[in-house]
Amino acid sequence: MDDLNIKDKASLREKMRQLRKRLSGDLRIKASERVCGKLVKSAEISDATPPDGPAIAVYFASPAEIDLSGFIKSSLERDAKIVAPRW
Repeated sequence: MDDLNIKDKASLREKMRQLRKRLSGDLRIKASERVCGKLVKSAEISDATPPDGPAIAVYFASPAEIDLSGFIKSSLERDAKIVAPRW
């Protein structure tokens, strides 16, 4: 992926964006649940717990993206520090 030039990367991002838009709502929900489950179980995330753990950076998904709200909720319930860009 590092060998891609800027034009190729932009084209690839647009292609992936179009593919995501075509996913059914049910498939997107299942994918979101699977991703969130894997994140919660990952060692890197388990280590990011208070009081000394690092912050976990997340994003707030658009309708065509993987929804991380389940992961965010689970992390907050563990008192993990969550950071996200302004929306």
